[in-house]
Amino acid sequence: MEQLSFDELLKTEMQESEKNKPWFLQISSASLVRFNGDKAEGGSLSKGTLGKVVGTLSGEFDTAFSSGHASRNVKYIDLEPMKVTEFTDMEKQMKWPKLFEYVQIVSNATMQIIDEGYLISLYPDKCCLTDKSDNGDFSKEKRWHDLIVHHFKNYEPKRM
Repeated sequence: MEQLSFDELLKTEMQESEKNKPWFLQISSASLVRFNGDKAEGGSLSKGTLGKVVGTLSGEFDTAFSSGHASRNVKYIDLEPMKVTEFTDMEKQMKWPKLFEYVQIVSNATMQIIDEGYLISLYPDKCCLTDKSDNGDFSKEKRWHDLIVHHFKNYEPKRM
């Protein structure tokens, strides 16, 4: 049997622990940063763009930054590290439907069904539904709902 160092053992235990958490509670392995500067070398870059650091350089623009659609050189001080969102114990224990499951959205205020469709995106505070066409394809129309003021039918929050 192979002997693991303390660091390797801790890393393995953390990885296993992360795998057992719901996807929205897992810690990202990528270092996500937000660009908050006014200018970038190699073209414009919108303030608030999310991306990651891919390298370091020398000079005024000392950091290579890459987002989904652009790679630019920026000043390191113009980057803000994004923090992992913390969830309440109630949110951690909440049950969620699976993606692409047909769901109904219920208003917390009126307890009436306000929308129904196929779940295509799910976050702790919002979700997105769409419809299916007769040929089985999902519609391009997306409907977002706030899960703070709504919930899924048969998935009532513990506070209700």
